[in-house]
Amino acid sequence: MRRVFASNLILLLAINAIVKPLYLFGIDLGVQNAVGTDEYGMYMTWFSFAFLFGVIYDLGLQNYNAVTLAKTPELLRQRLPLMLSLKLALSLVYALVVLAAAYFLDANVRELQLVSLAVVYHACLSILQLLRTNLGAQGSYQFNSVVSVVDRLLLILVVGSLLLNPAWHDWVTIELFFVAQIIALLITIGVAISGTYLSEGQRWWSTDSLEVGSLLKQSLPYGLGLLLSTVFTRIDMVMLEQMLEEGYHTTGVYAASFRLLDGVNMVGYMFATLLIPMLSKLVEAKAPARPLLQQAAGYMAAFSVGVAVFTMFNADEIMALLYKDSTSDWSVVLQWLIWASVSIGLTYVYGSFLLSHQKIAAINWMFFAGLVLNIVLNYLLIPTHGALGAAIATVATQGLVVSLQWWLSLRILKNEPSSGRWWSLPLYLIGCLLVGYGIHLVGFGLVLALLLQISACLALGFATGLLADIFALLKSRVAES
Repeated sequence: MRRVFASNLILLLAINAIVKPLYLFGIDLGVQNAVGTDEYGMYMTWFSFAFLFGVIYDLGLQNYNAVTLAKTPELLRQRLPLMLSLKLALSLVYALVVLAAAYFLDANVRELQLVSLAVVYHACLSILQLLRTNLGAQGSYQFNSVVSVVDRLLLILVVGSLLLNPAWHDWVTIELFFVAQIIALLITIGVAISGTYLSEGQRWWSTDSLEVGSLLKQSLPYGLGLLLSTVFTRIDMVMLEQMLEEGYHTTGVYAASFRLLDGVNMVGYMFATLLIPMLSKLVEAKAPARPLLQQAAGYMAAFSVGVAVFTMFNADEIMALLYKDSTSDWSVVLQWLIWASVSIGLTYVYGSFLLSHQKIAAINWMFFAGLVLNIVLNYLLIPTHGALGAAIATVATQGLVVSLQWWLSLRILKNEPSSGRWWSLPLYLIGCLLVGYGIHLVGFGLVLALLLQISACLALGFATGLLADIFALLKSRVAES
């Protein structure tokens, strides 16, 4: 299983390493520069506002599906029609709730239009993610990797053409951006459907209300965790807009750094898409899970710490390169916020392990603790520190959650022998910081500094044991084939 994880992770990262950065820093960033910080801040405010209610269209179906289907793949053909029918019904309820909430917040006509587009986008994305859990459960890891980038590739081709052509530049608006994303998602859903295995003559939906209701009841515990994690990862942007006079502008500043954090977090999400079905299979087979968990945590820590160190020491250059409106204040926000990527990445790893053991109640309590801390810190810090306060709150919140998940994971694994070394991550962190500081003092250019940091991180990763087994695993796979 560790060999399968390593090989499929490399494929997934290779595909996404080309497409996702092009989308984030070519399209998404290009749209912000084209429409301006205030306009993009409005887009992110209502995008995040609609996302806060995401539990309604999911209710834990995605995680419940990923865990249980991995353990019992034969349920796939029976459950998929029930899942899709329930998703469509919940999406309608979701739309009504979000629009009603926006109306009661006195959203104007344009803001209601934006939140309506955000609702359609999130509903379509949820359906696609459900279909991808089925692809993972049926073992189509490579096809799932391809599906993961189809929508972004379409957006690069279409929106990128508009951004690159000066004659079409004025066409770029946040409304058009929303519509383009929705169309790309609909096409990707069609691609995912084409790779899903169903019995001959089987329908894609179900009218069996009893079966649908039973499925909903079983997924609800997973839904509470989704609600709590969603709120504390997105409420910061809504609070920025509500608590400050220049709310949309400050949200745009925060979103500029959050885009980089989001790009790093995509790697953690890729880890989770592979880990949840794989760990669930190990749990079902009563096989040792610690080796795979340590392997994934080591890879994730090596990557996220390396990115955070490089970004911290080069924040001024990065923000000046990416954003025409950036100031030194933008860089400070990034220097803080990027460290949340370490905790978030490891949360994807340890959260996947806890999900595979169906520790839903414990996960919910952890996310609740994170939500309380996040709201309190945002309330205290945003009025005086603005976007920087929200960044500090995010780092503290994510640190609390991953610490709790790590502690519980160790308790579950107490009877399995450990092959890891407790000092690997602290030593790697200290080494990366020293190298990053040295590169910064010498004053290398951004590209050369990045190459040097990557080389140092790889060397430190192998020296400390965080990356030690990757080549051995791949080599043994080639030998067996």
